[in-house]
Amino acid sequence: MSGHDVLGLGVMPGGAEREPDCVAAIHEEDGTGRWLYPATAPLFPVWRVADRAVYAIEMRPPDARLIAIDTATGDTRCRSGWFTGTPADLVVTDAAAFLRTTDHHLYAVDPGDGRVLWDRPGITRSPTVANGRVFLVENARRLAVVEPASGEDRWPGKPGKGVLLAGPFVTDRTVCTVGHDGLTARNAETGRVIARHAMSLNPDCRGVPALVDGVLYFTNGRREVEAVALG
Repeated sequence: MSGHDVLGLGVMPGGAEREPDCVAAIHEEDGTGRWLYPATAPLFPVWRVADRAVYAIEMRPPDARLIAIDTATGDTRCRSGWFTGTPADLVVTDAAAFLRTTDHHLYAVDPGDGRVLWDRPGITRSPTVANGRVFLVENARRLAVVEPASGEDRWPGKPGKGVLLAGPFVTDRTVCTVGHDGLTARNAETGRVIARHAMSLNPDCRGVPALVDGVLYFTNGRREVEAVALG
């Protein structure tokens, strides 16, 4: 939804039955079409709306590229170059759009002109953007904190002892990671460990933690819901 329009991916008349190949804006009150953007390649079903633009991913296997479409006009704002790899997730901020592939490569793309600002291999979880920084899980073990525009490390740190099971959870003052050895809370500015909390996650995918209003909810190994308040 953008203003009074409903935005979404669709299939052009005569197009493929399963793969979306256009982005459309429809007026929410009367259903009339506002604009239609015909993609030059099938669209990956992961897309975002930010800063009055639709960010979508065109696929030309084994390559993909990011496009930004103006929500008011349907005009192309920018296109990135082609990346090799299947998209895994997409996070968009004012400073950069972050496209991560299934082979764990992260690309930071300028949302204005589509150029790659920086890229980084070994990013095994979806990036978390908070407090003007990007929090990354590197090689499943290390929490990295970088500047969005440059990719410069702010916390030169060593890998942890256990595998991190999810992306970092960030509040105003705290960043938390969840691994096989439990939950670790760190000062969001310095990286200093503040607290640890023993927790046993349910291996079922429904046990993946969720952060809501500063409280982390998860399903433990006994299939009980636990809640931990993050400071």
